[in-house]
Amino acid sequence: MLGTLGAIAAALGCAGTPRVEKTLPVVVTFYPLQEFAQRVGGERVRVVTLVPPGAEPHDYEPRPQDITALHAAHIVIYNGAGLEPWIEKLRSEFPAAGVVVNASDELPLVKGVDEGEAGEPPARFDPHVWLDPLLAARIVTNIQKGLQGADPQHSEFYAANASKVQEELRTLHGEFDATLRTCRQKEFITTHAAFGYLARRYGLVQLAISGLSPEAEPAPARLRELVHLARDHHINVVYYETLVSPRVAEALAREVGARVLV
Repeated sequence: MLGTLGAIAAALGCAGTPRVEKTLPVVVTFYPLQEFAQRVGGERVRVVTLVPPGAEPHDYEPRPQDITALHAAHIVIYNGAGLEPWIEKLRSEFPAAGVVVNASDELPLVKGVDEGEAGEPPARFDPHVWLDPLLAARIVTNIQKGLQGADPQHSEFYAANASKVQEELRTLHGEFDATLRTCRQKEFITTHAAFGYLARRYGLVQLAISGLSPEAEPAPARLRELVHLARDHHINVVYYETLVSPRVAEALAREVGARVLV
């Protein structure tokens, strides 16, 4: 009899079942923040990334579905430091009662460089802070605090996850430090000035073809200067990124007899 009553109760939805906690809707602007937010938030978050793979966060054009995602978010995480100038235009779309995290808040930002297209105004700050593992660990702290503010009852969970990610980043820093500081060749050429923080951390010298914007065309004087620098420092590799056209990098490499690597 008791077994029969139990079966009927279960069929009617009366049986006790574990309560499924709702996940926290989180919106981030681009992939590195997605990785950090997902790692810190774990199964308690549902992360939506605005900038899709293959798109450039500097000059991204938000889509209608991005506005919908922002309206539904409990927490919005963006890089800051000028990486996403379009995000300021969406401020009115941020959730009124939600948490907004500037991931680069209170980080030691480096002033922007002025290489690039003639007449291009220099960026105020270099936004590529996540490429320094120790600064990335501080970004993780900012994300942890944001998640704790939006979901305080699970603060210890977020703190524990953040600690694990930060330990991995400190290990990565140790590996980079042991390898890069022993390099005889300190100078390297890249298509745009995205590696300033990494270079500063490990004693390298970044020689960028263009400035902080990957879309900017380098001034002719800058290309001539890089030809001389490449020859003076015996640089035999020019690096470019997959989101940037290799045309200028290939031309420079041909001029100085270097290889092009992604």
